[in-house]
Amino acid sequence: MQCASVMACDADVIVSRNIKDYQHSPIRALTPEQCLMELKEQRFIQDDMDWGLHGSD
Repeated sequence: MQCASVMACDADVIVSRNIKDYQHSPIRALTPEQCLMELKEQRFIQDDMDWGLHGSD
């Protein structure tokens, strides 16, 4: 169901905490952390943005 939705909206990736469920998916799956790293590498977001992925301080 998720893959069909992603394909229907022409997305490039699925972001999920459980990427093992998408091993055989035609759509690439990333963890939230992987997605943010790629967005930083492509300069879509800044390095100093706090997305709350490191737990509470």
